[in-house]
Amino acid sequence: MKHTLFLLCFCFTFILPVTQHADVQGEIVFVHPVKPRELWITKLKTGANPHKIYAHEEQPNYRIIDIVSQKDADLIAFLARSGDEAAGEYVYNIYIVDKTQKDEKATNITQDRFGVIPESSFDISKNGDIVFTSTETADITAGIYLIPHTEFQEAEPRAQLIVKNGTAPSWFPDGKRIALGIKNHIFIFTVGTGTIKQLNGWGFLPTISPDGRYLARAHSLWGTVFNIEIYSLTNNKIIANKKLTTSDIFMDFKWSPDVEQIVYTTLYSRRKHYAISFDENSLIQFGNPVEFLQKDIFGHHITTYDWTFSGVYPVEPKNRLTTLWGKIKQ
Repeated sequence: MKHTLFLLCFCFTFILPVTQHADVQGEIVFVHPVKPRELWITKLKTGANPHKIYAHEEQPNYRIIDIVSQKDADLIAFLARSGDEAAGEYVYNIYIVDKTQKDEKATNITQDRFGVIPESSFDISKNGDIVFTSTETADITAGIYLIPHTEFQEAEPRAQLIVKNGTAPSWFPDGKRIALGIKNHIFIFTVGTGTIKQLNGWGFLPTISPDGRYLARAHSLWGTVFNIEIYSLTNNKIIANKKLTTSDIFMDFKWSPDVEQIVYTTLYSRRKHYAISFDENSLIQFGNPVEFLQKDIFGHHITTYDWTFSGVYPVEPKNRLTTLWGKIKQ
């Protein structure tokens, strides 16, 4: 069996044993669970300490609610919400920041020009281009918009509507195509040509694997039973299906960098994350869901994170079943 991504176990005060198949080096960026205007980063290895990479200026009711990282590069895009909490009137904006530039001010590339930008509805390509979903307003058509990285430094970055009524865009590794949803059907859109192709079957939350071989998607039956499907982009067919009995709702999918685990996030239940191992060549293609990021850090649960790299770096032999996580300090 291939190396599998071990389950990240944050511990605030002491070392915990974690049972898994292999150790993997890498890092994640996450929203500080107590200070939602701050972004932190940590490596997934023994003894790693998280450190702050960005803090937004003080602003009433300002909260970072989602993150996407430019894989193997320096840009991080984040979605923030601010406004009148008592009245329920919010403004949503997408910001760009370079994680390597200390004390750099983030660039607001949407500038209060769009309606609600939902969580899990934007992505950044390997080139740094942004796609995002906006809901309809008096001035904005609902759909997926593209802001090229060349626009970030403009006084008013240009946003182009590329797919009307499209949702949940996910970039392919080539930075040229996106997967997206329209009314519970999945499509692949080529940005340069404007061509669009519908995939077989139906579902939502399409997410492309880091190697570009697979698409993970979800769909529900009778509102309570949820399925995770793996669609082969090589063979153009569904190759694996995992049925989950749950009353919660999927809000996010993320592939592990080694393409051996899928992590799904639930909308409720403290935004918990569950990892499911996947191996196309195994008789048992899917493992059972195991909670991911299940331990508190800084005394609270991590709800929002993303991987910052797309490759896998195994550092333990396959037959190693137990490892120790070093203490992660504030």
